[in-house]
Order: sequence, then structure tokens, then C-alpha cells
Amino acid sequence: MPAAIHTRISGRIERLRDCGASPWPSAAVRVRPCVSRHDWLWAALPPALTAAVLWFPDFEIRPGFAVAVNLIIFLAAMSCRAIRGPRPGPAFAPSESARSPVSSRLSALLALTKPFLTLLVLGTTLAGYCLGSGGRPNAAACVVTLVGTALVAAGALAINEHDERDLDARLSRTARRPIPAGRIAPATALRFGIALWLAGLVALLAAGPVPALLAVDAAAIYLFLYTPLKRITPLATLVGAVAGALPPLIGWSAAAPLAPPAWRLFLIVFLWQIPHFLAIGWRWRDDYAAAGVPVYCALDGAGRATGLHMLNYSAAVAAVTFMGAPGGLYPAATAVLGAFLILPCIAFALRPTGRAARRVFVATVMDMPLLLALMAAG
Repeated sequence: MPAAIHTRISGRIERLRDCGASPWPSAAVRVRPCVSRHDWLWAALPPALTAAVLWFPDFEIRPGFAVAVNLIIFLAAMSCRAIRGPRPGPAFAPSESARSPVSSRLSALLALTKPFLTLLVLGTTLAGYCLGSGGRPNAAACVVTLVGTALVAAGALAINEHDERDLDARLSRTARRPIPAGRIAPATALRFGIALWLAGLVALLAAGPVPALLAVDAAAIYLFLYTPLKRITPLATLVGAVAGALPPLIGWSAAAPLAPPAWRLFLIVFLWQIPHFLAIGWRWRDDYAAAGVPVYCALDGAGRATGLHMLNYSAAVAAVTFMGAPGGLYPAATAVLGAFLILPCIAFALRPTGRAARRVFVATVMDMPLLLALMAAG
């Protein structure tokens, strides 16, 4: 990259980082313009995606388009990784558990994989496989797909903890994770994550080339786009949601060729993640602001814009789920689940508090499994 271009990009990134570097809420007035520049995108995305589903119900990915998308992901990932530069973590100081018996080491390795997130990924993958197979899944192929996806997800999460170890050490919410707590060495965590990811990729190759390619895309977006962008712009949440919405496509493509309903499922999971992560961000906004992480909620002092975005995205989840619904009780059930998700978001928008954010978080955690089960049954 020419020196002049690199200097301009670096300066822009530093300005973005400065927008979120001061503690909340004293700097809320100063940093609000940094959020306002992105508000139009946050607000326009749900209706635009919902309209796309309505206007192009039979949308299919052609091979040439797929190649172009993967090329863009690769170039963007490499650019962000290069711009990110080296970020050495704190000096590793082994704790007593790092010198303790094997059971404690195994516990630390398991914690690196974030079991709850891995289980959530498996749930969406299983739903995609069941829907793609038309309710007649092949047990052996399903198990191979789930094992491969679990290993790929766990490996990517472990690598992410290695890359964010300096950030985790500054956040009280994550300071007890294995690496900043000194329970495991960063190099060990990195080797463990790479080994898991490669093992998962081999398993997914047995399920088919498309599931394996989607797993590579998810890892590239999560590790090389979301992870560095998280430090410099609130838009990183939207980027990370793309990676989080790919597991249903992995499951579907392992059972059958990707069809228009698969992209609707991808869109539902993508939209659902935004109120979920905004609720988490609001509950820990002081922690993020003190560490200089420009998550959206840390830069939105009053919380009104956060509440409106929660409501916007949850309404889009309900709308996309309702589209193309079969007859019977399915439309009524989707309406009930939509209200279950939307009502806590309305309450938060009217009165942004920690308790209201927790209710949104609980509603999102309960809504997604119920919604996926309903779609599989429908």
C-alpha cells in the first residue's frame, strides 16, 4: 500500500478511535456526532432488507456472484488485518491454575471456546440442516455437519480471545477469561484455536465444499473484519452479525443446495442479533467506554437511539419470519413470537434502563430457539 494512502487511512482510523476513547457518560455529548454519522445506516438496514425479501422472494446466488462476494471478503479481511497492526497483549503472568493439574487446564481450554455461543451456533446450524433436508435429515451427515461446525466455531472463538487478550484485560466483564486471568498462555490458546478450526474444516469438507467455504467466510469476517473493527467503529456489530448468521447456511448447504428460504433464514438470524447485542452493550456500556471500545451503546448517552434500533430490528425479524408463512397456526404463532420480542424493545425505548436491557436480552435468548423450532415444525 502506498505510504500516502496508508497515512490517510491510519489518520481516519485514529479519528474514529478518538470518538470512542473517553469514558461514558461525561463524553456522551462530544462523541454523539460519531454515532450520528452511522445512524442512517443502522436505521435504513432493516426496512431495506425486509423490502428485498418482499421484492425478490426467489433470489438465488449464482456462481459468479458467489466468487465476487468471497473475493470482496478476502480483500476486506486482509486490508483490515493489515491496518490493525500489532497489538501485543499484557505480559503473561501464569496463575496458580496454570500450574495446577490437567483438569484445570482443560477447564481453561473449554472456557476459550465460549460453550454458550458454540451451542447457539449449533442450534442455528441444526435448524438450517433440518429445514434444508425438508424434515428428512440424514443422521450421519447431520452429525458430521454439527461436529465440524462446533469445532470451527470453537476454534474461531478461541483465536478471537487470543487476538483480544489486551482488550479483555481492560474490561471487567472479560478480565476473568483464561488468557487475561493467567490460566493459559496466549500461544497455547492460539495453537488450540487453530487446531480446532482446521479439524472442523476437514469435517465440513466431508459434508461438502459449500459448507466448508461458508465456514471459511465466517471465520474471515469474524476474525479479520469484526475483531479489528470492534476497536474503531460501532458498525463492527453489523459486520459481526453477518458472521453469526452464516451457520444456518452451513447446515442448509450440507443437506441441500441453497434455496431462497435459506437466505430468509440467514436474514432472520442476522436481524435478531442486533437487539441481542445492543442489550448486552447497554448493560456494560460504562465498561466499554472506560476501555475505549466504541460500541454503539457506549456512545449513545440517553439510550433513545439504541431503543429505536432495538425496536426497528426486532420488528424486521417478525416481518421477515411472517413472509412466506404456510397456513394453519404458523402465522398466529409467528405473531405471538414477534410480540414477545418487540414488547421488551418498546419498553426499553420508552425508558432505557439496565433492567429493561436485561429483559430485551432474555427475550432474544428465548425467542431464537422457539422461532427456529417453529420454522422447522412449519
